[in-house]
Amino acid sequence: MDIKKIMQKQKQSLKISVITPSFNSGIYIKRAIESVLRQGYKNFEHIIIDGGSTDDTLKILRSYKHIKWVSEPDDGQTYAINKGFRMSVGGIIVNLNADDYFLPGAFSATVEEFNKGADFVMGNVLIKSSRLGDEFLNTPRITLEGMLRHWEPNAFCHNPVGYFYRRKVQELCPLNPTNQVSMDLEFLLEAASKFRFKKVERTLGCFQDGTETTTGKTQTKLDYWRPANFPYVDKYLEIFSEEERIKFLNDRRVGYAMMQAHMNRLNQQSLKSVSAKELPLVSIIIPTYNCFYYICRAVDSVLSQGLKNIEVIIVDDASTDDTQELLDERYGKNSSVNIILHPKNKKLGASRNTGLDNAKGKYVFFLDADDWVEEGSLVRLASISEKYGAEIVACGIDKVWDNGKSEKYHAEAFSCKGEREALYHLADYRIASIVWNKLYLREFIEKNNLRFIVPYWHEDVMFTTNAVFLCEKYISISDSYCRYFQRDSSIVNSRPTELHLRSYIKLYADMIAFIERVGLCKDKEGERLSRLLLKAHCSNDIFPNLLNYIQTRTIAEWEQDCWNACREVLGVKGYAVADFMIEAMKNIKFNGINENKVVGGRPIGQLRLNTFIKTHFNSVIHSRLRRPLMKIYSFLRLDKIE
Repeated sequence: MDIKKIMQKQKQSLKISVITPSFNSGIYIKRAIESVLRQGYKNFEHIIIDGGSTDDTLKILRSYKHIKWVSEPDDGQTYAINKGFRMSVGGIIVNLNADDYFLPGAFSATVEEFNKGADFVMGNVLIKSSRLGDEFLNTPRITLEGMLRHWEPNAFCHNPVGYFYRRKVQELCPLNPTNQVSMDLEFLLEAASKFRFKKVERTLGCFQDGTETTTGKTQTKLDYWRPANFPYVDKYLEIFSEEERIKFLNDRRVGYAMMQAHMNRLNQQSLKSVSAKELPLVSIIIPTYNCFYYICRAVDSVLSQGLKNIEVIIVDDASTDDTQELLDERYGKNSSVNIILHPKNKKLGASRNTGLDNAKGKYVFFLDADDWVEEGSLVRLASISEKYGAEIVACGIDKVWDNGKSEKYHAEAFSCKGEREALYHLADYRIASIVWNKLYLREFIEKNNLRFIVPYWHEDVMFTTNAVFLCEKYISISDSYCRYFQRDSSIVNSRPTELHLRSYIKLYADMIAFIERVGLCKDKEGERLSRLLLKAHCSNDIFPNLLNYIQTRTIAEWEQDCWNACREVLGVKGYAVADFMIEAMKNIKFNGINENKVVGGRPIGQLRLNTFIKTHFNSVIHSRLRRPLMKIYSFLRLDKIE
């Protein structure tokens, strides 16, 4: 075919409208314009919507006579694209950002598919990322199911330079003017739900991904990868079955966390701190009981943070060593330190509550008396909360020993909203149930009347469960700022007492009460989440402690302790539960678990226990005690809650 015939064919071909939003793009825009001209495609129009640039962008635009352009202040990129679309007349639409460009042959490759009847044509995109320090090819999926998994590599086309569509697509699927961050993804999902995409195995253009691009500026944020930033995704989940939907939500939760952690590692500038002098008052609450040898290390680690506005509230829970005298001597004249003495021992939860009742700071941080925080850590956490408006900001934890050994204990980087989303992260241990690796907005604590249970151990668990459920924004960074000191005489490592037993039962009862109060079991997904929470923070924690407890008691001691604990925590129902627990755990103590003798895949001791439980339970199966006993049965099973 000669040149004249080619030219004639192009004149009769579909008209392509290229729409470019622009603002102060003088460095790049000439390259974008030239990439359109180099297509050699005659039937096109190029519309540039400029937001009132103050650099040499307008000078460049004036030098190209074929361009239709306007320059005036607007409401952002999405607004500009929609405005350009209204000005356009072409049957085929493509959006070209001012800092990106087409590769040769992009127009002809897509027009060929449109001539065959396609409505939406997508190709590959070359990504040159100075932000990531890499260059790679984006080979996107073209189905709605595939693009919904947008956290995965190549799930969707990362830049509009890689797809063209008929005019009717945008007429039916207009870009959301309120979305200035992920408008491309929202548009693609909506279009994929209504139109079939055609893929061409050709690289259509280049996406210049830098720190100053919209993508670069948004994805470096510590709270970017969370469902609240992609609210439009959930409306398409109806295409899945219930089991597929649950799997998708689980995969998304894990995927978002992985992406946030990856972005945080690549973009350390997102962790920059506000000046310590500019931060509002931070209250650090340090409960102590007989920690003479460790308390000063904890307090000094806080005072050395460099915070100008700081109050350290030390609550001495009636120590019997020389802690009080040491505190008075060391910090008695320090105006930033408030030392409060309990006249009698009230336990850890009450001490933290005393600290909260006396706190005046905008933020609250809890620190145990034998632990410490790294220099600058509170400045960093408070800066994050100030910048992102998070009610809770968490950091990583390292376990440390006297011999200098250390190991990672907890280090997660992600962001989430409260309610079920946060509870899943809690059940997955991505959110630690302890309170002393988190900075809290005190107004949030007071507004929701959050306090620790007394006088029980495991007081952190329900405080954390309620807090993360209620918060609007939770941010966690993996940087390890907290040092968790390991010592034999700590609460965690001490010999279990009757208070421990009461605390085990109390924790289980409180978690069940929480699940019922927030209506978590109203649907299948909520029931699954409830089981995960009970398994993670009740069954998995309580069961080994319960086994340890009965191994340190005689049968008579176990019976009396169990009666007392169940009666105190569960009231009248506690009598039946205690009777049940006493016999069940006696079975374990006497018969044990013979791991070498297995029947049907289970240790024979476990089979004895399960047989006993089923027989014993039948006697009350139709009584009013059935419901509480079912709950206790779940956590007494040796295989625990599945």
